[in-house]
Amino acid sequence: CCRGIIMLKLSFFGDKKFDFGIEQLAEQLGFIISDGGYAVYAEKNDGRELEVTTDKYGATIRYPKDNCFFRGLSLAVMNAEKNSHIKVELLLDEFGTMQDCSDGLMSVEGLKEMIRQSALMGFTYMGMYMEATYEIEGEPYFGYKSGRYSQEELRSVAEYGNKMQVEIVPFIQTLGHGAQLFRWSGYSDIYDINNTMLVEYDRTYALIEKMISSLRECFSTDRIHLGMDEAYFMGLGRYRWFVDEKECDSRNLFIGHI
Repeated sequence: CCRGIIMLKLSFFGDKKFDFGIEQLAEQLGFIISDGGYAVYAEKNDGRELEVTTDKYGATIRYPKDNCFFRGLSLAVMNAEKNSHIKVELLLDEFGTMQDCSDGLMSVEGLKEMIRQSALMGFTYMGMYMEATYEIEGEPYFGYKSGRYSQEELRSVAEYGNKMQVEIVPFIQTLGHGAQLFRWSGYSDIYDINNTMLVEYDRTYALIEKMISSLRECFSTDRIHLGMDEAYFMGLGRYRWFVDEKECDSRNLFIGHI
């Protein structure tokens, strides 16, 4: 909502947990927080509808879930001082987006901008797709020279999402899509074929456990999406040479064009 130089003065009456998000969205939605301003009241309801009622005196937002509030706020500001009654029925319990944070890292500020947009659309979560682009303690070559988020950066993004009522969920790869990983000889022993990890091999699972443990330290969610897609030739490479013979090591390994 762009109001040019004239900014809507807004006073909020509702749960204090929304105060941070209201401050973050003020400039984008075109209002300033002020005592005695346009009164916006918010209360939680027991249904599945987001209701926003506005008139010249103020606005009332009735939201079924916390993630719906900022969507209601945008509707309240858009229709401020008009007579309107808007109902939006929730058809899904969970909905959101997955942001590609692997093929060129999105900046932390860029991720926070996407979180604000997700909040305004009422999304419940935002996924961060990361192949080898996050820091793992004790694994210096994981994401080496391909860009990676530090643990502090991931914590910052997750915390920001929590304050904006958007759950931040890591989406990682645990079988295929290992092109970045297998650039380095330190991971040659867990290579099978075609950017795919070697299954039935202890060090492969030890690395996956490190991936999960590292992310659990950074994200407050209890959900991690484990991708295992496009491992088309799994078991047809080094697995046949070494695992079947219980001699899995890096002997005779040559990684050419990946």
